[in-house]
Amino acid sequence: MDCISPANKKDAGMFCIALWRIWYHRNLIADGSSLSSLADVCNWSKAFLDDFITANHISRDKRRTRHKSEKDKWKPPDEGLYKVNCDAWVDKTGIGVIIRDRIGNVFASCAQSSMADLSTKAAN
Repeated sequence: MDCISPANKKDAGMFCIALWRIWYHRNLIADGSSLSSLADVCNWSKAFLDDFITANHISRDKRRTRHKSEKDKWKPPDEGLYKVNCDAWVDKTGIGVIIRDRIGNVFASCAQSSMADLSTKAAN
Protein backbone atom coordinates (compact mmCIF):
# COMPACT_ATOMS: atom_id res chain seq x y z
CA MET A 1 0.00 0.00 0.00
CA ASP A 2 1.35 3.40 -0.99
CA CYS A 3 0.84 5.78 1.92
CA ILE A 4 1.98 8.86 -0.03
CA SER A 5 -0.07 9.99 -3.00
CA PRO A 6 1.87 10.97 -6.16
CA ALA A 7 0.79 14.59 -5.72
CA ASN A 8 2.40 14.69 -2.28
CA LYS A 9 5.62 12.78 -3.04
CA LYS A 10 7.58 15.99 -3.66
CA ASP A 11 6.30 17.43 -0.36
CA ALA A 12 7.24 14.20 1.43
CA GLY A 13 10.68 14.34 -0.18
CA MET A 14 11.11 17.94 0.91
CA PHE A 15 10.08 17.02 4.45
CA CYS A 16 12.58 14.15 4.64
CA ILE A 17 15.42 16.24 3.21
CA ALA A 18 14.65 19.08 5.64
CA LEU A 19 14.74 16.61 8.56
CA TRP A 20 18.05 15.24 7.27
CA ARG A 21 19.48 18.78 7.05
CA ILE A 22 18.19 19.69 10.52
CA TRP A 23 19.87 16.56 11.91
CA TYR A 24 23.09 17.53 10.09
CA HIS A 25 22.99 20.99 11.72
CA ARG A 26 22.21 19.41 15.08
CA ASN A 27 25.44 17.43 14.76
CA LEU A 28 27.38 20.58 13.79
CA ILE A 29 26.04 22.39 16.85
CA ALA A 30 26.99 19.41 19.03
CA ASP A 31 30.54 19.80 17.66
CA GLY A 32 30.57 23.51 18.54
CA SER A 33 29.49 25.15 15.26
CA SER A 34 27.04 28.05 15.17
CA LEU A 35 23.34 27.69 14.47
CA SER A 36 22.10 28.19 10.88
CA SER A 37 18.87 29.99 10.18
CA LEU A 38 15.69 28.11 9.34
CA ALA A 39 15.69 29.92 5.97
CA ASP A 40 19.15 28.49 5.19
CA VAL A 41 17.97 24.97 6.01
CA CYS A 42 14.83 25.39 3.87
CA ASN A 43 16.68 26.94 0.92
CA TRP A 44 19.36 24.23 0.95
CA SER A 45 16.73 21.48 1.21
CA LYS A 46 14.70 22.88 -1.71
CA ALA A 47 17.82 23.25 -3.89
CA PHE A 48 18.91 19.70 -3.03
CA LEU A 49 15.49 18.25 -3.90
CA ASP A 50 15.31 20.23 -7.16
CA ASP A 51 18.80 19.01 -8.15
CA PHE A 52 17.84 15.43 -7.27
CA ILE A 53 14.64 15.57 -9.35
CA THR A 54 16.46 17.17 -12.30
CA ALA A 55 19.23 14.56 -12.19
CA ASN A 56 16.71 11.72 -12.13
CA HIS A 57 14.74 13.13 -15.06
CA ILE A 58 17.93 13.51 -17.10
CA SER A 59 19.00 9.97 -16.22
CA ARG A 60 15.54 8.57 -17.08
CA ASP A 61 15.48 10.45 -20.39
CA LYS A 62 18.93 9.12 -21.31
CA ARG A 63 17.80 5.55 -20.58
CA ARG A 64 14.74 5.99 -22.80
CA THR A 65 16.66 7.46 -25.75
CA ARG A 66 19.68 5.19 -25.57
CA HIS A 67 19.64 2.55 -28.28
CA LYS A 68 22.15 -0.24 -28.32
CA SER A 69 23.95 -0.62 -31.58
CA GLU A 70 24.18 -4.02 -33.25
CA LYS A 71 27.82 -4.35 -32.16
CA ASP A 72 26.78 -3.96 -28.49
CA LYS A 73 24.34 -6.89 -28.57
CA TRP A 74 25.42 -10.25 -27.20
CA LYS A 75 26.24 -12.77 -29.92
CA PRO A 76 26.67 -16.46 -29.13
CA PRO A 77 30.09 -18.09 -29.53
CA ASP A 78 30.78 -20.68 -32.18
CA GLU A 79 29.75 -24.29 -31.50
CA GLY A 80 31.89 -25.92 -28.80
CA LEU A 81 33.22 -22.60 -27.47
CA TYR A 82 32.29 -20.42 -24.50
CA LYS A 83 32.04 -16.67 -24.30
CA VAL A 84 33.29 -14.66 -21.32
CA ASN A 85 31.61 -11.34 -20.54
CA CYS A 86 33.08 -9.22 -17.78
CA ASP A 87 32.47 -5.81 -16.30
CA ALA A 88 34.07 -3.73 -13.59
CA TRP A 89 32.84 -0.99 -11.31
CA VAL A 90 34.95 1.64 -9.64
CA ASP A 91 32.89 3.23 -6.83
CA LYS A 92 33.86 0.16 -4.89
CA THR A 93 36.40 -1.54 -7.13
CA GLY A 94 35.44 -5.02 -8.23
CA ILE A 95 34.72 -7.25 -11.19
CA GLY A 96 31.94 -9.50 -12.44
CA VAL A 97 32.37 -12.35 -14.93
CA ILE A 98 29.86 -14.64 -16.65
CA ILE A 99 30.70 -17.54 -18.98
CA ARG A 100 27.98 -18.76 -21.36
CA ASP A 101 27.68 -21.42 -24.01
CA ARG A 102 26.25 -21.02 -27.51
CA ILE A 103 22.63 -21.29 -26.30
CA GLY A 104 23.19 -18.70 -23.59
CA ASN A 105 23.25 -21.14 -20.68
CA VAL A 106 25.49 -19.97 -17.84
CA PHE A 107 28.52 -22.25 -17.43
CA ALA A 108 30.13 -20.25 -14.60
CA SER A 109 29.98 -16.81 -13.02
CA CYS A 110 31.61 -14.83 -10.25
CA ALA A 111 31.77 -11.38 -8.72
CA GLN A 112 34.43 -10.05 -6.41
CA SER A 113 34.92 -6.82 -4.53
CA SER A 114 38.45 -5.54 -4.20
CA MET A 115 40.12 -2.99 -1.98
CA ALA A 116 42.47 -2.04 -4.83
CA ASP A 117 42.17 1.55 -6.01
CA LEU A 118 42.00 1.21 -9.79
CA SER A 119 41.11 3.66 -12.51
CA THR A 120 38.06 2.92 -14.67
CA LYS A 121 40.33 1.95 -17.57
CA ALA A 122 42.44 -0.40 -15.45
CA ALA A 123 39.39 -2.02 -13.85
CA ASN A 124 37.78 -2.72 -17.22
